[in-house]
Parts: sequence; structure tokens; C-alpha cells
Amino acid sequence: MVNYPMENIKNYISLIKHNVVYIYNKGFFHLLSANYVMSFFTFCSQLYIANLLNPIDIGRIKILQSIFNIVSVVAVAGFDTSILRLCSIDRSLGEKKYIFEAACKYVLFTIISAYIVMYILSKFNLLSRDILINKYAFLYLLSLIPSTYFILFNKYLESIQYFKLIAKHQIILRFFAVLVILILTYVWSIYGYLIGVLFNFTISSVVFLILIKIAMKNINSEKVQNIFKLHWDFAKFAVFNNFVAQLVLTIDILIINYFLLKRELVGQYSFATNFIIGFNILLITVQQVIVPFISNKSSNLSIIVVTIEKFQYLCRFIFTIIFIIGLIGVPIFIHFFFSSYSDSIILFIILFVAFYFRSLRILQWTVLLGIGPFKGVLYINLLMFIINAFLSFKFLLLFGVKGVAFAQVITSLISIFVTSIAYNRLIKENNI
Repeated sequence: MVNYPMENIKNYISLIKHNVVYIYNKGFFHLLSANYVMSFFTFCSQLYIANLLNPIDIGRIKILQSIFNIVSVVAVAGFDTSILRLCSIDRSLGEKKYIFEAACKYVLFTIISAYIVMYILSKFNLLSRDILINKYAFLYLLSLIPSTYFILFNKYLESIQYFKLIAKHQIILRFFAVLVILILTYVWSIYGYLIGVLFNFTISSVVFLILIKIAMKNINSEKVQNIFKLHWDFAKFAVFNNFVAQLVLTIDILIINYFLLKRELVGQYSFATNFIIGFNILLITVQQVIVPFISNKSSNLSIIVVTIEKFQYLCRFIFTIIFIIGLIGVPIFIHFFFSSYSDSIILFIILFVAFYFRSLRILQWTVLLGIGPFKGVLYINLLMFIINAFLSFKFLLLFGVKGVAFAQVITSLISIFVTSIAYNRLIKENNI
């Protein structure tokens, strides 16, 4: 790698500051703050719900969430990505309206198809060896319709840069939703939780539909030729990549769901993952801060590389401090406030090591997501899925639920090396 003159580095820093000011004025950091606050609300609510429900029901909720997240990717079918890409470029508002409305029509078919398939699987008890999970799936998957349209509504508003409006309403809606879910869970246990989730997505989609109607007021649709092809050129890649990526995130839960006989241990593992999700907010935050800069400078990879390398050691130092604090603080917190989940402490520690390893490659991985070749990112996700699935299954048979946690550590270690190889190859191919 070449050494950059100090004058060039100063110019790069100046450009970085310019981009930060630009995305701030557009309201991006309002949206970033909103996402962080909403994630924090959700994390806290999950902890409170753990006090209301027994470990077995917590495990059931986690499994239902994992299944729902995978099915949701199929239902959206990548049209969220196509909306964002097609409506972000310079075109008339009438054309953007037509593009958005077309996507809303297309997903109706994928939503109905996905729901029918999942309904059949649940009827034949194929979603889980736990009969109650198959029973609850019918109610939980009703949220598929409003949640899919909420995603599309949100992406359209993002594409026309209504960041401040999105942030404001998302925080209000999430606070209200968490309150409703907690109350219903307290009253009707797990049934109340499922009803609360359905209510949350329904209200959120209705509110965002109203916002879009206001944004589209007095705008007439302008027909765009070959609209399905335009959408599908982006959506077909996004849906497959997102599907594989979601499998990577949930394969441990799915394997535990099908092959772990002690259902209470499913709840212990699920409770441990709640804390990991809380820390994952930090990784997501890093990506959300960096992606706009990468997207805006995608044609000048040298600026991106200098920026990433400049902050690489700082980022790793910060996550090392976070790792040490979490490794000490969370087990103490669980011991004193969630004694019924004491078995989750060792699982958390193992999973937290996996989280730390993932944090070490977050900047390089974000660059690959932002400007790396699609096939390269897809192949990495496929490789990680295969490795994770094999190790999780094998280690579950050998070591029980702890083996699944250890499998995440090994997979994370491998991902560091694979990501580093792909990142260095990207630099080499661009002669940097």
C-alpha cells in the first residue's frame, strides 16, 4: 500500500468534515439517534418481559422472532432496496410515486405466498418440535402484512430524505409500542406479547402511510417504462443476499429450535442473546455512521481506505474497553436481577467473545457492504452460513447448548480472516 502525503490526508479530512456536515443537514443523524433510542427501548422491554415470562416462553418468542425475520425478507422480496435505489436518484416526484406504488403492488403476492407456506408448515407442526410454537406462529405471522408495508413506507421516505420526519415519528411509535406490549404481556402473558407485536406493526404502518399520503399530496403518477424489470434488477440480488445474511444471524436459534430437547435451555440461550443484541446496536451504529460517507465517495476508494485505516485502531480500542466492561458488568447484572436465568451467564460470556471478534472487522466489512462486489459479499455470507450451520449442529450434539455458543466464536474468528482477505483484495484490484 502506498503512503499518502500529509497534504493529501488533510484534504481527505476536509472532505470527511464536509460530508458529515452534509448528512447532518439532511437529518441523517436524527435518524441515527432515533434508531439507537428505539433499539434501546426494545432491549429494555425484552429484559422486562423476561421477568414477566418463564424461560421456556422467552425461548418460544426468540424462535418466533427468528422465523419471522427470515419470512419477512422473503415477503419484502428486495423491493425495499429497489425503492431506495430507484427513488434516490434524480427523477421527477411523479416517477418516484409510480415506482413506489408499483412495489407496493408486487409485494402483495410475496406476502400472501409466504404466509400460505408458513401456515401450512405450522399446521403440520414443521416449524418446531414445540407444538405451541406452531400454534403461536399463526398469530405472530399476521404481522407480516403491516410489517412489510411499513418497511416499504420507511424506505420511500428515506429515499426522498425525510430523515427528521422519520426519526420523530419512529421514536414516538416505538415508545408507544413498547408500552402497549409490556401492558398486554403483563395481562395475557405470551398471547399478550403476540397481540402487542401485531398492534405495533399495524399502527406504525398506518401512521407512515399517512405521512406518505401527505408527502405525495398533489403529485400525479408519471408512468415509468419496464417498471418491474427496473425493480427486479435490484430486488433479485437484494432478496437473496438479505436472505442468506438473515440465515447467518439466526441459524444458531433455528438449530436449537429443532434439535435441543430441553426447552428451558432454549430460553436461557435466548436470554443471553438479548444482551448480545443490545451490544450489536453499537456495531449497527458504526455502520450507519460510515455508510453515507462510503456511498457518497464510492467513486474514490482511496479516500475511503485512508479514512478506514485512520479509525481502525481507535474503533478496536473502544470495542476492547466495551468488551472488558460488558464481560464484568453483565454477569453481575444477571446474577442480581435475573436469578432465574443464571444458566445464561456462561452462554453470554461465550457469545460475547464472538461479538468482540465481529467488532474487530466491522469497518472492513462495512466497506465491503458499501462498495464491494455483490458476489463477493454473497459468497462470504454463504460461507459463514455453511460453517456456522455445520459447527452449531455438530457442537450441539457433542457439547449441548454451550457447543452452539462456541460455534459462534469459531465462526466469528473465521469471518475476521475471510473479511480481511476480501478487503485486501479489493484494495489490490483498485491499485491502492
